[in-house]
This record gives sequence, structure tokens and C-alpha cells, in this order.
Amino acid sequence: MSANYNRVADFARDLGETIAHEMKRQLNLPEAKAIEIGVGCAQRICDEYRGELIYVPIGSTRIDKRDRELIDYYRAHGKDVVTTAKQFDLCVQTVYRRVKLIEAAEYNERQGGLFEECKS
Repeated sequence: MSANYNRVADFARDLGETIAHEMKRQLNLPEAKAIEIGVGCAQRICDEYRGELIYVPIGSTRIDKRDRELIDYYRAHGKDVVTTAKQFDLCVQTVYRRVKLIEAAEYNERQGGLFEECKS
């Protein structure tokens, strides 16, 4: 199998899990039904956008209150991704991605731009 095939499969799985999580959280659906809908939505999206190149820019992601709570919990519990994922009802991969995003944003806040003072 090619690396792209694996990336697509990972994306579809993560998309289905994300949709299922939101269906469960917002609509209080039973987990099995939420997963069924999530997988169905992910498959439909993949079918609809098959062959398209979609770019989601990093700047479009936001760090919200839940992400701040997540990083605080993650750090307070010895950077344990599995425990953090269970606490926030997320998949482990999502926790890895959110931690990476938050840490990058924190790093960028601490670091000034090299030529920032030269801008007028």
C-alpha cells in the first residue's frame, strides 16, 4: 500500500471519529449510532471530494477553551496522551494533533519575528 492510501484511510477514520464525537456530544446519541453516522458522513465526504486537492491552512485552526483545558490536563498528568484522550472523550491521535498545535502556537507567541521591528 502507498503512503497516500494510508493517509487517506487515516483521514477518513479521524473524520468519522470527529463527526461521531460531535453527534454524541451535541445530540446525546448513543455511541453506536454516532459512530454509524460518523462513518457514513466520512465515506460520503470522501466520495463527494474524491480526486480533489483540499488544503486546510494552519492559520484557520483555533485554540479554544477546551484546548487550553486539554493542554493543562495533559501537562498536569505527566504528558499522558491516553489519559488525556479518555478525560476529554477524544481519540489519541486528536490529542497528539491538538497538543502539537497548541505547543506550536505557544512557541510562536514567545518568539518574535526576525524582522518584526523593521516593519513599518
